[in-house]
Amino acid sequence: MSDHGYRANCTASDDRDQKCTSVRLTNGQSVGMTVTAEAGFISMVSILVLFALIARNVIIYRRTWAPGTWSLLREPTDIYMLTLFIFDLIQALAGVVDVKWIHGSFVHTGPFCTAQGVLGQLGEVGVALTTLAITVHTFIVVFWHKGVHSRRAASAVVAVIWIFVILWSSIGPGISKHYDVPSPYWCWIGRQHQVDQILGEYLWLWATLFTSVLAYVPLFLWSIGNLSHDGRAFRLHAAGDVNDAGARRAYGMLAYPAVYSVLVIPLSVARFRAFNGHHVPAGVTFTAISLFYLSGFANVLLLLTTRPTLLLLQPPPPVEDMQVQTGGGGGGEGGGGIAMGHVGGDEEGGWDLPSRRSITMSVASGGTGLHEMNETIH
Repeated sequence: MSDHGYRANCTASDDRDQKCTSVRLTNGQSVGMTVTAEAGFISMVSILVLFALIARNVIIYRRTWAPGTWSLLREPTDIYMLTLFIFDLIQALAGVVDVKWIHGSFVHTGPFCTAQGVLGQLGEVGVALTTLAITVHTFIVVFWHKGVHSRRAASAVVAVIWIFVILWSSIGPGISKHYDVPSPYWCWIGRQHQVDQILGEYLWLWATLFTSVLAYVPLFLWSIGNLSHDGRAFRLHAAGDVNDAGARRAYGMLAYPAVYSVLVIPLSVARFRAFNGHHVPAGVTFTAISLFYLSGFANVLLLLTTRPTLLLLQPPPPVEDMQVQTGGGGGGEGGGGIAMGHVGGDEEGGWDLPSRRSITMSVASGGTGLHEMNETIH
């Protein structure tokens, strides 16, 4: 028996109250954790390859284009997406380090356990809050036409997210010896800190899930032309003509909250039942966390298929083909430059939101539906 009722050399079934400083893993549990580690590894490699592609294109731009004519973070969505992938990488790394526990067949407290707990909380809460920011940003841009090019606002939101997750994930381990403990298959906030579990993670996972589902319905109706907003109220009406390219762009906007919801629901159900004292089979836990660790891989696929013009992901075209803006308004904080939304020519796979000029034209002409908005975009 260790200090304050903590025990050593437990099994997973002995650790219902999460007050064991070390937990032995069975062969079956080690196999399940191998799957979770592999899921994290898939996401980690996917994101690293993505970053390598972006870095390559940044180098090409630096060599071939003058300073001030291009930018990695051209629009708010670039800022949100870069932040999302960084948090996805941290979350994936928290899963990959399970290999240490698998190799030793023990999960035990200590610096490595604390590090995994911190990484897990940083990544999971960061992904949730950034996805929440993307959902809210999309909703506001579509229906109120605000913040379309406001990098300053997006930077402020991202800064708040980073400050929150860093403080919350570091203060607890700094003031409590047994803050991150075996839970029981990996390390996370112990059940004796239930308030921190709720306010530091559960709340944000569930808030993002709820908001994503809530926003999905009106955004979907908007994407098929059944819902519009005239600046004062929402209006339901029969679907108008929606061109295929506009619909694809709209569905691209819906993809991130939709995929997040699909991946987080199994984990939320498992954790909610465990939080309320119900037994959750190990297989269910491993399946749910494996799906969740695949979120980085899923987000990379979404970026490649729905928004390939973000983050300089496409290599730059020849200099003579680059469309250069001659006036202000690019990026929201002044200055001309490359119209990054047009890099690469075919934009049907992109995620193009209305520009300020397009919004003005749309409002002036009385257009409120998706069909009218798409006509003003092009």
